[in-house]
Amino acid sequence: PTRFGFSGSTNVRNVMPKGPNTSARFVEESQCCTSSTSWWTIRVVMAVSVPRCPHRAPLLRGDIGSGAEEFEAFGQEIAVRAIARPSRRDQIAGATLRSVFEAFVTKALGEQLDALGGRGRTQYRETLDTARAIRMGRRISSGTVRRTHHSGRRQVQGHDQEVRTTIRFNLLHPNPQPDDLAARHRAFVEMARFGDTRGFDMISLEEHHGADNAWSPSPMILAAMVIGATQRLGVAISALLLPLHDPLRVAEDLAVLDLAGGGRVVTTFGIGYRPSEYAQHAKSWDGRGALMDECLDAVLKAWTGEPFEYRGATVRVTPTPVSKPHPIVMVGGTSKVAARRAARFGLPMFSAAHTPELEPYYYEQCQAFGTQGFYASPSAALCVAHVTDDPDRAWATLGHHFLHEAATYAAWQTPDIRSAVKSGASTVAELRAEGLYRFVTPDECVAMAATHGPMDSVLLHPLCGGMPIDEGWRCLELVAEKVIGASPTK
Repeated sequence: PTRFGFSGSTNVRNVMPKGPNTSARFVEESQCCTSSTSWWTIRVVMAVSVPRCPHRAPLLRGDIGSGAEEFEAFGQEIAVRAIARPSRRDQIAGATLRSVFEAFVTKALGEQLDALGGRGRTQYRETLDTARAIRMGRRISSGTVRRTHHSGRRQVQGHDQEVRTTIRFNLLHPNPQPDDLAARHRAFVEMARFGDTRGFDMISLEEHHGADNAWSPSPMILAAMVIGATQRLGVAISALLLPLHDPLRVAEDLAVLDLAGGGRVVTTFGIGYRPSEYAQHAKSWDGRGALMDECLDAVLKAWTGEPFEYRGATVRVTPTPVSKPHPIVMVGGTSKVAARRAARFGLPMFSAAHTPELEPYYYEQCQAFGTQGFYASPSAALCVAHVTDDPDRAWATLGHHFLHEAATYAAWQTPDIRSAVKSGASTVAELRAEGLYRFVTPDECVAMAATHGPMDSVLLHPLCGGMPIDEGWRCLELVAEKVIGASPTK
């Protein structure tokens, strides 16, 4: 699997096989139309990138055939269709593995165009550019593609830089009052709708229970609100604390979300790290590992639509999801136990922290269990960002909102817990010096994106720690106008 670069730390373009008949050899060697790592990657990318593509359903069903010839024709048709029907929203923003999508879907077409020389390479670049723009929800007029029109692309140090964006929400407030929380939930829906029309990629949601600041406990409900208000925006639930739930109900709810959203929801199943949450839900903290295994097994069996045995009863879950064999799910964690569990169930692993040492272990476990998947983790450069015209003023007047969330999160975590944004700060000044939370100008945001890894995006948190709603809107509007540069889609 690592040979082909399906991980958070490797750029697939640098590890693609080279030479004649590359597409055919790549398909043959990676067995991409069976259950291999590359097949998983294609499914994940297609599900979050091209939900309106006419060939998406056959792909997710696995009906594209087993030969390199069929796959190459499929890749060409997708790329050509992006040019031929630019007015359709054939692709959505939020491809978690965008670079992999480009390598797979347009590789065959690109090599044929390269054979034409300079003119062919130019046409290939324009094909990619148009596909990217369509994926961002932009309408592209017929004729020459203008590189300056790309949503999410800016010139950084003389290079065309694509800025990927994720908007995170947990809707907490240091002094939660029903009226204020109601306003925040309404703003959350409007912000998602705004992001959908202005070229943002993903909405990220999370789950915690019993928090004094009303940290959101209901990510699946929030995901449904986003799906209902948007057409193309991806939704990441990261993470859903699976052992705290009835797995059959989770399977039902995620299947309905998959049907309603056309496969736009990506869920990371987490085991959690707060004993109080297990106590609140009458679950055994000491038995959480066995409970996680039981829940994963039940959810995956439920999505087959077939009867199976669960806790002494024969059960069947309907409806079945549109994505086959099931909606996109990953196992979260930062430990070898989590990596082994993901490999045993044949699921991808998503690490909550920069943990490159776990990547080879995960693939070793996949080989040992005879399964396939991929490993993803954020880079060390990932941080929470809030875009403003005046970072110094923002730190002085709004920094305490960042500090509230950082301190709350840190207080929940034991020393062995790892996270991409785990802070040790006790003051706003210390938090600013750490660099995990940042107020940045639009230009600084673009430059920051250039340092990100292939699995990273600009992680925006417009309502962080009780941030005033107006300030959250100011941040998103600046990103839309000066970072993404997208005009509203029609």
